[in-house]
Amino acid sequence: MSDLKTQKSELRKKFIAARKAMTPVEHLVLDGAIAARLLASEEFAEADVVAGYASDGNEVNIRSVLENALILGKKIALVRYNEAKKSYEPVEIHSFQEDLEPAKFGLLEPKAGLETAVLSEKSLWLIPAVAFDRTGTRLGRGGGFYDRMLAEYPGRKVGVFYQNQYSDELLPCAEHDQKLALAVTEDKVYKF
Repeated sequence: MSDLKTQKSELRKKFIAARKAMTPVEHLVLDGAIAARLLASEEFAEADVVAGYASDGNEVNIRSVLENALILGKKIALVRYNEAKKSYEPVEIHSFQEDLEPAKFGLLEPKAGLETAVLSEKSLWLIPAVAFDRTGTRLGRGGGFYDRMLAEYPGRKVGVFYQNQYSDELLPCAEHDQKLALAVTEDKVYKF
């Protein structure tokens, strides 16, 4: 295993453990604070499409942000794994109750048959990750799925994190790793 892969693997363990140590009440309270910051942001106000993810239970739950986007007349998209391409893609949904089903890794994803979302430079990506640093580098779960998807589609890349996912030290970064424009935590908004 290369030094970069080893370094990333060790960092993932550290930050995932910190996130898993949080109680369900802490998750709920912090998710609300993060959602409030996202909803108040200029980037959210200007977005035509809000593209996000379904939380695995340890990631920040952004469902309320996506539901508010729908209420405000914005389009929303969630990521879905495309087996043929071996990659993720943003898929437009209209209803959390009708348009989602359990998929890869047991996460909810848009049902088959729903169309890939049309995104623009005004679109807002809400991106999960394991950690982030002061330069906008994000540490994903590994595999590069988000990096490949984000390189293919336009839009502003906003990381959604708990403050305990912030790394004081610079995170290792490969050439293909996609940088964030912003990171939002319960404590503040980081602009890169």
